[in-house]
Amino acid sequence: MKKLTFLTTLSTISVFAINSVSAAVLQSFGEQSVGGVSVGSSTIVDTTNDTGNWIDNYNDSADSGTLYYSFDITIDNNVGETGGGGFFTALQLYDGDSERIAIGNNWRSVNWSYFGGGDGDLNGPVPYLIGQTVNIAARVDFNAGANDSITIWLNPVAGVAEGSQALSATTSVSDRNAQFNNIRLRAGNGTGATTFNNIIFATEFADVVAVPEPSSTALLCLGGLALILRRRR
Repeated sequence: MKKLTFLTTLSTISVFAINSVSAAVLQSFGEQSVGGVSVGSSTIVDTTNDTGNWIDNYNDSADSGTLYYSFDITIDNNVGETGGGGFFTALQLYDGDSERIAIGNNWRSVNWSYFGGGDGDLNGPVPYLIGQTVNIAARVDFNAGANDSITIWLNPVAGVAEGSQALSATTSVSDRNAQFNNIRLRAGNGTGATTFNNIIFATEFADVVAVPEPSSTALLCLGGLALILRRRR
């Protein structure tokens, strides 16, 4: 297991740990919060760390490759929302300051959606609810000398193979330029705020949509149940 710790200069993120839990996991991040009076934005990945190095090697127009990522997102409040305009939030890819795909909530929508080079709702559509946490996973296919494509899953089922995920929860976005060199957490057009958690970048689907390990509390409960059953025999 490899563990790296980075200190950023951003006011919304102080110190966070990055853990590579398998060979396919590039980076993982704990809880991050973002928001602001106008547009809150925090850069979590650039070319100075492992994921940034992967970006440098595999995402330019001359290369092909596949990157997976996933994250939990909770909209804490949507101050500035006008019922289809105003508030927005997303984890977004950037090439310098040029916007690439953003996944979360587009400012024109009250549903989970995407934007950046074209926008739309994720399949459903599924309205976001304040305080509700959803999991979003994405696959970016970089195609050398051609447009790139992105597949997005809303609340993918852990333990289910990529090709067996429900079509109703899968959104495909094609004809994109996905070349990027930094990744930002965004929330804005008001004082709205969003919490991101369990952010993972990897080269395998199973590493971003993993079956969670049972907690120590759950294991304790199971142990208690076994003891009760044994006593009843």
